[in-house]
Amino acid sequence: DDTKALEVSRDTKLKQEFIDYYHNHICDKTCVYDGFTEVLKKLKENGYKTAVVTGKYTNLAKLLLDKLKISQYFDYVIGSDLCEHPKPHPCSLKKALDKLNVDSKDSIYLGDHINDIKAALACNAYACAVRWGYGEGDCGKIETWKANAILDKPQDLIPLIRKLELKT
Repeated sequence: DDTKALEVSRDTKLKQEFIDYYHNHICDKTCVYDGFTEVLKKLKENGYKTAVVTGKYTNLAKLLLDKLKISQYFDYVIGSDLCEHPKPHPCSLKKALDKLNVDSKDSIYLGDHINDIKAALACNAYACAVRWGYGEGDCGKIETWKANAILDKPQDLIPLIRKLELKT
């Protein structure tokens, strides 16, 4: 019917307007969390593979990483547009692990949202909730998310990797 066609047209137009705006202002108020760049450098120096698995579109995630000057620390970036199912479904995590040739049991997935933790647990990755980000405000107390660990700051990742004796 005509009403449905109008709704689809309007939704498509609004979505494109949002994407265009976001693309043009992607880094206006975004910054790297204190200490995170140093952690990424250390991971890279020690031969660890890293990926970004995000709900953003892949091209926008890559643009943001470029603008933040940290894209060189990631071996792979996958957004929601490259998966059939969004998180908490583990599809995107599994694709990243396959691309990196890493077994899920040898991986840590950092997430600031309960859906990140659910996705990590669903693909047998070590689920690590982080207090930096916006998730705790969205998803309630981080202690209720059933993560394997909770990190207070990015620098806490290095000792966790050592403790878990993860392979490079």
